[in-house]
Amino acid sequence: MKGAVSLDDVPTLSAKEKATLRYEECICRTPLAFTPEAIGAMREHFSERGMVIVASTAAQVNFWARLIQSLGAPPAGFSSDCPILDLEEHATMRKGNDA
Repeated sequence: MKGAVSLDDVPTLSAKEKATLRYEECICRTPLAFTPEAIGAMREHFSERGMVIVASTAAQVNFWARLIQSLGAPPAGFSSDCPILDLEEHATMRKGNDA
């Protein structure tokens, strides 16, 4: 990916956050592919319960994204065709109506 930055090059992420992102990346791959390094890093930072919470949350969000794409629903707020971006339509004060 052009312009992609390695997690190792992001100093503001903790080792726990980096482990989580790498594990979540494994969960979202097609086909699923878990590296021993990703699993080992998760075990360093999380209990079994914590790993279940991270895995189920990532799987749920991945499911929602795929479901939305399969239905052809536009992403809210990220499309020039999306009416939610027409902020002038939702303004409470209009020019000339300033109180």
